[in-house]
Parts: sequence; structure tokens; C-alpha cells
Amino acid sequence: MPAASSNSEHLGEVGDRDATRTASRESSSHRMVAPNASRPPWHRPHRHSGGHRVRLSSPRPLSRSTFQPVIAPAPTWDCLFEFAVGQDGHFTTKQAALAGYSPQLLLKYLKNGRVTRVLRGIYRIVHFPASDHEDLTTIWLWSEQKGVVSHETALMLHDLADVLPRKAHLTLPASWAKRRLRVPKGVVLYHHDVPRKERAA
Repeated sequence: MPAASSNSEHLGEVGDRDATRTASRESSSHRMVAPNASRPPWHRPHRHSGGHRVRLSSPRPLSRSTFQPVIAPAPTWDCLFEFAVGQDGHFTTKQAALAGYSPQLLLKYLKNGRVTRVLRGIYRIVHFPASDHEDLTTIWLWSEQKGVVSHETALMLHDLADVLPRKAHLTLPASWAKRRLRVPKGVVLYHHDVPRKERAA
């Protein structure tokens, strides 16, 4: 009998321990479901509609070789000159950057007289031969090459006008009507989408 009593007490102790472990697991389970603000989002448990908890793996760390430094192209005068040849010796700041010329280097060329600044963001090679319609080339570059010479200026270019216009007439895309532009002096703007087939080369 004493042995039976001992076994009974032992079984009771085992039952108590099992109940304690079960309660502890349930308590731990509830703690896992609750989001932990101290962990990054990819470490927080995620609950799907099926009720299963899925722990997302953390992203793989990036190695130093993943980040490649951006190296600017070396300045190439021939490349810059190619832009200027078809534009009466002119080029833009963006075109200069494509040829490897930084704003600081352009400023150096301005000081030593190699280039001149015609408008903001538009430059001219000093020793490039002059042409008859450089003013039109300048405003065309100012319009980011989207403008079309029109109206009285177009008539003059096609030898259909008896009098030279006092101002240059330029038509910009209709979407440019809402832009606030610093219009160069002597330029009259219009806004209309000119079909490509109506544009003369």
C-alpha cells in the first residue's frame, strides 16, 4: 500500500509537471503570435488565412562587390565637337556631360576663352565658323529640341516672306503651355502639337 501511495504521488507530480509544461507552451505560443516591435519586419511572424504561422527569412547581406562606384566618362573633345557640328557650333550642358565635361570644366573653358555661354545651359565653341541662323539654333536648343520654327520665321526660311521678321516664332508642344518658362528675348511662343509630317528638315 505504501508503494501504491508512492506511485500515486509520483503520478500526481508527473501530471502537475505536464500541466505546467502545457501551460508554458500555450503561453509561449501566444507570445509568438503577438508582433514584437523590437524585431525588424522580416523577423515578425506572419499569419495566413489558414491559421499557420510563417517566419520570413531575413534578406541576405549585400557584399561590398555589389556596390559599384559610378565613374564619370573622361572628357572627350571629339565627342563634344560632334554635338556642336550639327548645331552651328553649339551644345548644351547635358550634351557636354555625355561627352565627359563637368560644369567645373566648362567654367574653366569659359575663363580661358575656348567656349562662350549663349544662354543658360547653352554654349558655343568660339572658333566654330559662324552661320546665318545661329539665333534659331539657340532657341531650338533652349526648347530641348522640341520646338518647331513656325509662322513668320518659317516663311522667311522658305523664302516666302519679303520682310525679315523682327522676332523668332517658335511652336512648342501643347503640353508645355502650363510650364513657367524664362523665354529668351525676341522670341514669340505658340503651343501646338505639330505633326511630324508637317515639319521641314
